Amino acid sequence: GGEACTLRFTVVRPEVGCLPEGRVQFLTHHTPDELWQSRWLNHPNTARALTDMLFCVEDPYEASQRYQRYLGRKAEPVDGGYVLALERGRLTLLAAERVTALLPGIHIPCVPFMAAYAIDCRSLGSARAVLRASGIDFVDHTHQGLTVPALPALGGTIAFTEDAGLPSWL
Repeated sequence: GGEACTLRFTVVRPEVGCLPEGRVQFLTHHTPDELWQSRWLNHPNTARALTDMLFCVEDPYEASQRYQRYLGRKAEPVDGGYVLALERGRLTLLAAERVTALLPGIHIPCVPFMAAYAIDCRSLGSARAVLRASGIDFVDHTHQGLTVPALPALGGTIAFTEDAGLPSWL
């Protein structure tokens, strides 16, 4: 092991009900070098970062206005909704019709719904091998990564990308 250290964060949580998409919170790491040590980051699937969240929302414009106020970031229009660029990723807000078109077979139990999230990997080949060895079904989008269809226990589709590539919904 290494020396003991104190990790410091600032967590921002909106008032309950302000963001109907869920109990959303954002945080800032004040000691990232202490937290993101290479010894903790070696996963067999080579995952290294959560890069994207996709929310299925009733009214993408209205949701984008709320998140612009909350995050202090500009929402840019995309087909069927909006995307907000963050320091280390993106938040995409799409209407149900667009989510269904982009993630065939997805079951949207309610709106709003956390439809998908993306994890960046060092190697899609390694991620592919781990998924196969674990018996987990996935769709291979070749250059746009892999997606694991939404499972009830996971809540949303998981996309694996490589080298900070865009997930299949962007």
